Amino acid sequence: MSQPTASTSSSNSPSPLQLQMCQVTGCSEETAAELLLLVGQDLAVAVDRFYSKQEEEVVRGRDNTGMAVNNELMFDQNVGQASSSGGVKRKAADVIILDDEEESLDFIFGSEDKPSKMSTDANDNLEDNGEIDPKFTEEEMMQQALEASAAEYQSKEPTPEANFQVLSQNYPHLDQAALSDLCQEYAGRSADLEKFVQLQIHNLPTKLDAEKSKLQNQIDEIKAAGVEGADQMIVEECPKCKIPRIIAEPAAKVFSCLDPACKGEFCRKCKMEQHIPYKCKGQLFDENVEFQVINILPKRMFDENDPLDKEFRIAEGQFLRMNSKTKNKYEITSIDVVNNRDLETKFEKKKKELAINGGDEGCLLLFHGTPQKNIELILKNNFDLSIRTNGRAYGDGVYFSECPEVSLGYSRDQKTLILCKVLMNSNCKEVKDAPTARKGDTRCWAVVVPDVNQILPKYVINFTGGRG
Repeated sequence: MSQPTASTSSSNSPSPLQLQMCQVTGCSEETAAELLLLVGQDLAVAVDRFYSKQEEEVVRGRDNTGMAVNNELMFDQNVGQASSSGGVKRKAADVIILDDEEESLDFIFGSEDKPSKMSTDANDNLEDNGEIDPKFTEEEMMQQALEASAAEYQSKEPTPEANFQVLSQNYPHLDQAALSDLCQEYAGRSADLEKFVQLQIHNLPTKLDAEKSKLQNQIDEIKAAGVEGADQMIVEECPKCKIPRIIAEPAAKVFSCLDPACKGEFCRKCKMEQHIPYKCKGQLFDENVEFQVINILPKRMFDENDPLDKEFRIAEGQFLRMNSKTKNKYEITSIDVVNNRDLETKFEKKKKELAINGGDEGCLLLFHGTPQKNIELILKNNFDLSIRTNGRAYGDGVYFSECPEVSLGYSRDQKTLILCKVLMNSNCKEVKDAPTARKGDTRCWAVVVPDVNQILPKYVINFTGGRG
């Protein structure tokens, strides 16, 4: 079977492993290439094999007549096969050829330039009597090879300063002092540093975070000095440029940015441009009023920053989606959005109570039809279970429906419906198989709710039109 050979073309530059082999053993590049190929590019095994063969040749280097012996080493292809001990099994067939002319040890590795004698580094490991210097054991040689490899790796490792320069350019928004400390902490471990930054990028302090901390420390120092009014000072960022500043008067309604590039003035409540004495744009309800109803007209443009617009589209979407199962054509003229603090407090309390007891089954938006004269009382005081108007075929409680056309049958004018938020629980009764229910309709024909605290009247939908 033919022996594997290493490429010795002058156009191929030696690999890092070959250079390390040459540095450790003093052998030629061609010898290093051949040995590394035979042992599967394992540097430690290659070094061990090199010195083992040298030792054999020194011991058998001369015959009884004093003639030099030239040993040609032919390596079995099975070199590199794993041994049972986890190491590498080495096999070699030594062919001894007498040569009166050659005085050197000639290793044949398929190279054109054969060394005439062992390198100086190799001879340093031998005593004059031809025996191996005991201070260079096989384990020490392997350790030297590993140390050389580690030294080369460290020589290519970027410095903390170089890492900082790269990170500061790639992440200019991060705190520079924190980045510098991080680079020093991971000195000599740039790969670990890169992984850490990638995983923790959103948790690393930014320049704005550092500035906020600096300002907060200033406030703490002022408090420690006993300055009057220091307890009310806070750190607040500009709604536009996000640069923070200290607010000495929490009751101030306007935020004035101190950054020369911004110099903006903003309402501290709505974060929009300063508009005093006018009311905040998009403010839904007056905070000083317990009960309010705001009428909203439909519009073409959608303003995602306007809470009134969002409320309108919630009610509009529910009405049109639930009505899509019918042929009725309606046009919404306006929607009233209701704010009743007392009813909202009771509703949220009941919601928490159901959640604690494991009875919270979610919230539905359900329709209720009633004459116009009853609507305002319901919005203010919620439903009155003591009032019976249309009978209670499915038990006591307030009757709702997911079908607008069902609720409209109780509104008389056919132009207005109340849309309520309803907390579902096991005490509610859902009716889907009523005599007038449509076959295959997934909407619930009726929902009976016995507890008014599970009900929050939220919208009044006003519309025109009817059957198509």
